[in-house]
Amino acid sequence: MKFPLPACLLFVTAVFLTGPSTATAQVRASEFATISQVIDGTTMTVEYSRPRVRGRDTIFGGPVYWGEVWTPGANWATTLEIDKDVEIDSYELTAGKYSLWLVVQPEGWTVVLDPNHRLFHTVRPEENARQIRYPIQPQEGPFTEALTFTFTELSPRGATLAMNWQNTYVPLEIKVRSSRELTVAADVAEKYVGSYAMSWSDELAREFETQKDINFEIVYENASLVGRMDPPPFPDWSDLMLLTLAEDWFTPAALQNGEIFDVVSDLVFEFGMTDGMITGFEIRAGGDDLLATATKNQQ
Repeated sequence: MKFPLPACLLFVTAVFLTGPSTATAQVRASEFATISQVIDGTTMTVEYSRPRVRGRDTIFGGPVYWGEVWTPGANWATTLEIDKDVEIDSYELTAGKYSLWLVVQPEGWTVVLDPNHRLFHTVRPEENARQIRYPIQPQEGPFTEALTFTFTELSPRGATLAMNWQNTYVPLEIKVRSSRELTVAADVAEKYVGSYAMSWSDELAREFETQKDINFEIVYENASLVGRMDPPPFPDWSDLMLLTLAEDWFTPAALQNGEIFDVVSDLVFEFGMTDGMITGFEIRAGGDDLLATATKNQQ
């Protein structure tokens, strides 16, 4: 004898028979999100779920209670993954994937990065020697309905990973390791330092709407080689740091307030030498196109 299936069982059976796409396509109270940022070849990725304020007057102090070890998100623990070693708020963080937690207190919070990244939000990690733990002060920020992570204040040397929820703002400063050598030994730099008579190609002089013949000065500052064009083809190129590619080969990095803000990796300064003395350089593009030549003014 066959008995009719209850309506609820028929519904469950139908869900499974339609396959995983129907079962996994569902609205969550805290939707999953991910954000990634690449800086100088280092990739940083945050995966998290996004709880919402939903009209609550207070978040911290309840429902996120004082003293609670809380993952800034919901469902599975929020994770931070980095593919190269970095510094986070001056603490060394080796490449890998970490669960991110915050110990919230009225007088100050504690950041916890735990190498056990696959944890549910209620399975809070015990303090252990493998963790990175340090104090941080949350700040006041603009109202944000859904918990949000962003990468802000980008520079060639790092970024701020910021969490916003309700009116709370928590910034984590991340510094990456440069993929290029920024410093030059003083005895090596000495041969490049000096004044050069430089000429742009006719085509580039027209494109830049600048004069063809200019002065290029190389100085040694803060253990780095810095070049100054007079006049520069555009304001961002008034100061250039020369980053070593190989012996007598450099790639330029534009400076702003003494800090690198753009590495022009498709240009190469190729210096020439005669009898052990630098005689000048050529600037070439990635396709080996000659963009400029310069002759060193011998004193």
